[in-house]
Amino acid sequence: MKEQTRCSTIDIAGRIEVLHARYFDHAFAPHWHDEFAIGLIDAGVEQFEYGGAVHRASPGDVVLLNAGQVHTGQGFDERGFGFRMLYVPESTFREIAPPSRHGGSGSLHFRTAVLNNVHARICLLAAHRSFDHGATVLEVESRFVNAFAYLLTVASSWRAPTTSTAAPPTLVEARDYLMSISSAMSLSQSLLGLPD
Repeated sequence: MKEQTRCSTIDIAGRIEVLHARYFDHAFAPHWHDEFAIGLIDAGVEQFEYGGAVHRASPGDVVLLNAGQVHTGQGFDERGFGFRMLYVPESTFREIAPPSRHGGSGSLHFRTAVLNNVHARICLLAAHRSFDHGATVLEVESRFVNAFAYLLTVASSWRAPTTSTAAPPTLVEARDYLMSISSAMSLSQSLLGLPD
């Protein structure tokens, strides 16, 4: 079975990366993103380590990962898993949320890694489909904003600013270098038809 990956971007109060993938044998080593990751499971079950626990997400679940949090990802069994993932900067949520919610300087935090909420899934899936099917920019933006606003209501909170615990610049550079090597190797293997 062939693994598939499709990447694109959209701009909604910031650059949002969109990843649509189907993996069977691929496993993500521990890593993190500077953006918030919001995923829908399309097929199979994803198992991932996050926040000191092992989580499983199935079709119908929404995966919510906070920015800067280390996590893994792989199929739970031989069926692998398929997913749609959005990498959303905090600036996008800040534009959507009223100032009274974040107080101007608070930081966003999703309260759960796996959300089982039918309305959240419907909203996110409608947004993805509008993007996939070439809907107007206004419709795509409206659907994503609607989905994000709903997630802010049911699954998030804003925390008061804390002392920065950002990774040292050298560690960030090393991470970026390793990720670029990993991406290049995956692309080479895919083009040559080699297994991961």
